[in-house]
Amino acid sequence: MNNSIRQFVSFCSSIWEPAKVALKCVELYQPAIAAGLIVSKVGWQAYKQSFLKREIRELDSRINQISQIINSGILKKSIAAEAKKIKQDYKESREEKIRQKSFVVLAFGQIPSLFFDHPGSNIYQSVH
Repeated sequence: MNNSIRQFVSFCSSIWEPAKVALKCVELYQPAIAAGLIVSKVGWQAYKQSFLKREIRELDSRINQISQIINSGILKKSIAAEAKKIKQDYKESREEKIRQKSFVVLAFGQIPSLFFDHPGSNIYQSVH
């Protein structure tokens, strides 16, 4: 046990110097990396928004179909109760998709952060 701790400490100390050199080399590119991450997040969220809109439309049509079937009265009571549960599940799923869509809009709030010297570490980014 004690020997393994010593090995771990010696391993960490042997890696520390190369890691420090690598971090100093990457430090120059941190603003570009942060800007790239912000732009890629915003791009992904914008791309994802079209899928969310489509999924919400599909859920709306399924909810309408189930409502029409339930209201027609052709189902037995036990099956109608199950259909109402399914309809409720679709409604909850739709609400979750709408919530996700609102979070997509929040991602666009990171764009002003690109106008600072360091996009990943500034006052606006901290507030956002």
